[in-house]
Amino acid sequence: MHSHVDKSQENKSHRVIYNQSTGGSGAGTALHIQDNRTEAVAQRKLQALANQYSNTQDQTLRRKPSTTGLLDPLKLKDSTVSDETVTQRYAIEREPALKRLYSVSDDREMITGMGTPNHELYIGNHGLLAQIHAATEASMLDFSIDGTHKLFKKPYEKVKVGFKRYQFTTPPEGKEKTKTHSVDLDEEYNSKIVPGIKRLTQEKFDAVMGKVDKTPWKKDFKNIQAPLNRLVRSLELFKKLVIANQAKETYQDEGTTMEAPYLFIHTIENQIYSKAALKDDILATDDMLEALTGEIKHTMGDDKYLMDVLSDCIQFAGALGKAIPQGIPVDLILIHSASYQQAMWRSMKEGTPMFYRACDVMAATVMGNRVIPQNEDQLKIYVAGGNSGAFHYAAKILASGKDWVSLESFAAGEREREILGVDDENFLMNIERSWQYMMYGSRNKEGKSSRQEDNAFELYTKLRYYLKGIKQPGGFRSPQRDRLHSTIPKDAFVGIADLDAEGSEKLWWRLKINNFFNEHGKITNPKMLQEMFVEIFVPMALKEYTPAITQKLITLYQTPSSNQRHIQAPPSNEVMNITAWLRFAGISRDEVEHFIMHYGTHLFKHSGKPRNVYNDALKDLMLRLEKI
Repeated sequence: MHSHVDKSQENKSHRVIYNQSTGGSGAGTALHIQDNRTEAVAQRKLQALANQYSNTQDQTLRRKPSTTGLLDPLKLKDSTVSDETVTQRYAIEREPALKRLYSVSDDREMITGMGTPNHELYIGNHGLLAQIHAATEASMLDFSIDGTHKLFKKPYEKVKVGFKRYQFTTPPEGKEKTKTHSVDLDEEYNSKIVPGIKRLTQEKFDAVMGKVDKTPWKKDFKNIQAPLNRLVRSLELFKKLVIANQAKETYQDEGTTMEAPYLFIHTIENQIYSKAALKDDILATDDMLEALTGEIKHTMGDDKYLMDVLSDCIQFAGALGKAIPQGIPVDLILIHSASYQQAMWRSMKEGTPMFYRACDVMAATVMGNRVIPQNEDQLKIYVAGGNSGAFHYAAKILASGKDWVSLESFAAGEREREILGVDDENFLMNIERSWQYMMYGSRNKEGKSSRQEDNAFELYTKLRYYLKGIKQPGGFRSPQRDRLHSTIPKDAFVGIADLDAEGSEKLWWRLKINNFFNEHGKITNPKMLQEMFVEIFVPMALKEYTPAITQKLITLYQTPSSNQRHIQAPPSNEVMNITAWLRFAGISRDEVEHFIMHYGTHLFKHSGKPRNVYNDALKDLMLRLEKI
């Protein structure tokens, strides 16, 4: 996955399989992945609202981790990432003019920033924009070019995300004819929603600063805020570089070299997210950080970028300790919160759109909350280990060569919710700036290319969770994909060549041990569903029946096991974005909650056509926006 370039080039680029980014603010608050089922009162409340009116819900729609893993098509082991080689893919490079780190695809056609959050995506080939449009065809999102920028002495187009114009009709009422509506969501968002977001942001900032003004350290606020923000930015970048360094074929779950970086991060975060931080406590971490630095240097010392950022973390931690007044406990959560609201203002000034904060909601937004054979490989899901209940969704929007880019978001834990200012009164308005573009690579292995993307995503996310303290390995899962295809039963071949149930089962096991199926009877690699491949493993006595056996496999594979085609059921889907817009535009909370309950129940009762219900919900929301 990751290996260093020649010594003559090591100061210029570090080759990696993919780069890391945890959700969060680049201006003073680290926003992390959490269990989506417990991460926020918002998600719990919204799910409860839908469930109140749905006693007959389809169990396939419940938010439970799947026990069905996607195995590597040429491998029977449970783990998809433990012992495979990985090809060097994109590079982390320092742009010489800007002096900033970027992820650059191996073919140099895609560049993403490494900020937290990262809203920078550049393409070197204008044709790649059409690929993004195709990937988000069913979405409310619209992508365009926002000028040309020179990076690494080459012109790149910056990709901008906004919202589409929707056209739809409503049936005639009374003597009225069928009416055509055209709703420019981008215009609606900027004219009606952004002012509401600004008002709420100002209210949150004023409330935080009101609390700061009552503290004994109020005169030290700015002196503390500056090094704290720098430390958070450096620490988030350090996490990305550590994961990039370790995301390689030599990584082992046992005896991992991730422990020292984890302890380094944990030591700092214990101090910087304290509500009663003391100067002496922060300064007392120096010896621990220096000892951990020695361990990190021993295993990762040839990574210049990582070691530079590591030094920055220690420097800013020391500066933070010095800035805190002696003997006075300082609530650093208040400072994080103030910094975050300031960052929100900057993002809105720059025209950065805000999205509902949750990884599954963002994936549904990107893909239009539908999974079909044409887009199933875009959806990436990782379920963490250790019975943690944590999981993460991502949606691919672009690929070039063996590298690919996702647009994803991250759920907020209790600590992050306090920093963001999300509470019981405004939980329906959980729209903010933590979404990111992220670049990944692929495993170096024969077989379906998307499976190699999945394996890379799995390893990368496993490392990310390790730095959060969830150290037990998890795995790639996608029950939404599994719905599109049926399992191959052991009696599938009964009747072919007069095979009975016993003969069919023997053939099934013969194909199974040659990796046609995983342990659940799912086809592991659709490319193998060709006569030339099937014939290799069919016994001599059945060779002439290879066409019939192959066709049976294809027919069963293409038969969906469920009518469900959505990524997540309401309220955890794209509709949540416009639902939140209604609150910002002044629609009452009771009315919005009623809307959520209505369509949540409607989808469960009409589970055979979830996309139709979903479209109806969007149309209803847009009609409400028109009237505001």
